Amino acid sequence: MNPFNTRMYPSGHYGFGTASAAALGAKFSLDQAYQNRYNSVLTKIIVFAGDGAIYDIGNGPFNYAMGENFDITWVIFNNEGYMNTGMQKSGATRFGTDRSTSPIGRKLAGKTTLHRRIISQAMAISHVYAAKLTIDNPFYAIKILKEAIAYNGPSMVEFFSACPTGHVTSDWAGPMISRMMVESRKWQVAVRRPFQRIDISGNPAPDLIYPTEGKSFKRGIKRDAATFYDVVSMLGQYNQHIKTVKSGDIPEIVRINETVSLFRWLRNQYMAGYRDNMPSEEEVEKIVEERYRL
Repeated sequence: MNPFNTRMYPSGHYGFGTASAAALGAKFSLDQAYQNRYNSVLTKIIVFAGDGAIYDIGNGPFNYAMGENFDITWVIFNNEGYMNTGMQKSGATRFGTDRSTSPIGRKLAGKTTLHRRIISQAMAISHVYAAKLTIDNPFYAIKILKEAIAYNGPSMVEFFSACPTGHVTSDWAGPMISRMMVESRKWQVAVRRPFQRIDISGNPAPDLIYPTEGKSFKRGIKRDAATFYDVVSMLGQYNQHIKTVKSGDIPEIVRINETVSLFRWLRNQYMAGYRDNMPSEEEVEKIVEERYRL
């Protein structure tokens, strides 16, 4: 803990798996100090962490701290891998992604398991404010982040965070990738306020399966909404495997990720009140086949 730094607030640096445990201990002690009149105000605790620290090594303390109902906010930057320790795979890494700890070769190329969603874990606890955002819509993101911090209880806000080195793309492409991920329904903006329906209004055309047009990168220029094929073709962590696919076939990387994400999107629509029923496996597979019919 270092209260004497360039920031206007006390802060501490902790190991990957210990941030949530340290935050819970700090909040408990500061609340006791307030009750004992050593402090004149209640203190808000904010934890900044990556997907590795929350999805994996620190998931236990994170889940426990959320359940304790203390006024702590987690801001998670998800770049879908352990990008500062050698680009290893994490629980947030998508199927087929090249990582330094993923199988390599023509038969088993990239990660062989599906990614998890930390927002689903947070939503399983009824009193937690949970949100999933991107920088593509900064005004909406700021609004929800302020709302999460103001909430008197545990709150979690997860951002998609592009990593040029790990994703194998250009330094300037972060905002573009974020927009393409949202348009293709691979990163689904969502807000679950405690004891309310999930809110997916931050997505383009939330009432549709896919948006009919994309948000232009330049004023006055129209463009189609991005597909996941566009995303994987742009990012080096995927695209080398697409080159080996026969013409007329949907790449396995696209088919599996698209099917999983589409099911989750239709489920979010159902939970948000846009659908009357949950999708069937056959319905999802049919939509994917029609979307990528070559």
